[in-house]
Amino acid sequence: MSKIEFDKLNITLPEEVNSFDFNGNEITVKKYLPINEKLEMISDIINNSNENAKFYNLGKMKVYTTIGIMEHYTNVELPEDYNPTEVFDAFKSSGLIDKVCEVIGEDEMWSIESLIGETIKAIYAYNQSFAGFMESASKNYEALQIDADKLAQDLGDPEQIKLLRDVMTKLG
Repeated sequence: MSKIEFDKLNITLPEEVNSFDFNGNEITVKKYLPINEKLEMISDIINNSNENAKFYNLGKMKVYTTIGIMEHYTNVELPEDYNPTEVFDAFKSSGLIDKVCEVIGEDEMWSIESLIGETIKAIYAYNQSFAGFMESASKNYEALQIDADKLAQDLGDPEQIKLLRDVMTKLG
């Protein structure tokens, strides 16, 4: 089998855009977003959907997915100090996000949704693993910043605290 050099394939990224009128404004929508931009958007969606580093809020995920799509795929510019839920409600209730998703197409929308889902599955799997548990325990230990000597002094029984100090030393 003969090899073909990549450069000879003449592959270019699709730059197709479609436009439609929305309340007298021309909305331009990209049909494809390069993977680096898509990964940046997905990272923002996931980070903004995280609730206290414990779980991902599906409602927030929907809000930030909508905002990410509008910011990255369209020519719609959001103000710097926007309220995410108000912007989502406006995009959803007006039908604008539905029209944008229709123009983007099923394949690209599936790509976005599957990347978000698979990334969250991977995060949950890591957090449930031994490495994730140890990282979490280490962060929790650092956050506590227990002074074992001060605790021993306060309790007045250094022998009882020796075990606690030994355990904390081994964890930390």
